[in-house]
Amino acid sequence: MAENWVYKKDEGTAVAQISLNDLITALTVALDLAGGSDRKHSLRTAYVATRLASIMPIPKLEVDNIYYAALLHDLIPAQSYFNQELIFDIIASLSLNSQVAGRVAELWKYKRNNQVKASLGQLSFSARIIYLAEYFENLYCNGEKDAYLVRRPINFWIRSAVAGVDNRIAEAFNDCVREEAFWQDLRENRINRAVRQVAPDWRQQLNVDDIEKMSRSFSLLIDRKNPYTGEHSQRVGAIAGHCARLYGLDTVMVRKISIAGYMHDLGKLSVPEAILNKPGSLSELEMQVIKAHPYNSYAVLSEVEGFADIARWAGNHHERMDGSGYPWGKRDLTILDQIIAVADIYEALTSNRPYRQALSADDALNLIKNQVIKGEIMADAYGLLEAAIVHGGGLKEQGYYGDKDWLRPVYSYTQAK
Repeated sequence: MAENWVYKKDEGTAVAQISLNDLITALTVALDLAGGSDRKHSLRTAYVATRLASIMPIPKLEVDNIYYAALLHDLIPAQSYFNQELIFDIIASLSLNSQVAGRVAELWKYKRNNQVKASLGQLSFSARIIYLAEYFENLYCNGEKDAYLVRRPINFWIRSAVAGVDNRIAEAFNDCVREEAFWQDLRENRINRAVRQVAPDWRQQLNVDDIEKMSRSFSLLIDRKNPYTGEHSQRVGAIAGHCARLYGLDTVMVRKISIAGYMHDLGKLSVPEAILNKPGSLSELEMQVIKAHPYNSYAVLSEVEGFADIARWAGNHHERMDGSGYPWGKRDLTILDQIIAVADIYEALTSNRPYRQALSADDALNLIKNQVIKGEIMADAYGLLEAAIVHGGGLKEQGYYGDKDWLRPVYSYTQAK
């Protein structure tokens, strides 16, 4: 068990010494992937916004709010099937205050309404800073490829467009761009360090309930990208956690397994919806994109200190015992890796997909049993799954129906909205 996670028997709960900033900055990588960007867009936007805010006479607490709101400004796409209540739910699950959620929601509504630059004055001052910081980041990354040549058009933009919207922000931009260090901090190999230097000094002991709530909230973003998956990640987390409990793992390990189940498809945020929702066979190139998603889950989660086990289990959910899986083709898998794998396979088989109807529980279990016979799946992991599904054994107590064809949550964020 990792030292970061400790069960406090007297309090009846587990706590984890996790850096909230590390956790959020790692998750923003997934958000950038969802937006089709791997250029550290959110990190760079947060750095620029925080530098601007720090120059101006803004209270420290609001500077911190601007930092987190800038990191999470792309939390959910500006599309009709999302709502701002989801923003508040997710940000609350990250132990951030409602002011952060308010800034993110304000930007989300502004973008969704396709408002023009001339109406930027309608935004609050803090939201305006973040919006212009993001616009700066887009100019920096999408303009001249030469890091020095890009400065001229940006300086012109500050003098003309920004000054026309808010002269205070324009003056703060001018103070920043006069520093050579500011430009150097924006570079790909330096932005992570620069962000850590401006980040709020906030390292807190998070209750495992908070971490699990956060992972469930983020799973909504993952699953909503594909209407066919419904609440796939939430059900995988519940099934995997129950299998772990049947295996006799302690409370901390059971909760970590559940969190890995909720977050196992985090890397799918990088997969285009056209591929996820394609009713026919995938091309070779499309399969390559799909096969990268567990690696992306691993890469994002492994950035959080204390999440090494969770990252490994999540990243291995498509690996198979005979080496036929992906993305690594591993053979040295543990039963904990395979618990996530069988939970994922079972839930996928018993859910509707663009290319087939859902299977019954018996048919799904028989298919997985055949994978055991072929040496792809660990027999002990299958045994735990079968015990959880056929015998129910405690699933109702966790808030799930005992129906072996569908493990439907009695209550969920989706139903609540």
